[in-house]
Amino acid sequence: MRNFVRCYQCDKCERTFHREHTLMKHMNVEHHGIMPFNCEQCGQSFPTAFKYKTHMEQHNPEQLLTRKFCCQLCSARFQNERQLVSCIP
Repeated sequence: MRNFVRCYQCDKCERTFHREHTLMKHMNVEHHGIMPFNCEQCGQSFPTAFKYKTHMEQHNPEQLLTRKFCCQLCSARFQNERQLVSCIP
């Protein structure tokens, strides 16, 4: 695993990032309020594609069936084991 130097720093909150595009996303969402992913069904907006996709599963419950890994504690469903493991506190 490579060690990245955190060389991109936010000038508003001083958080640091490994990549410039991650800093730009942070600036757009956290400091400019840009939410580029919009639900056409209910009008809600989301900062990331992942949050948008997770939201869309509420409108299309059949998509939950593609999430094969189920948390034994809270019944949340995940597409892969890595996401399931990251759910565990």
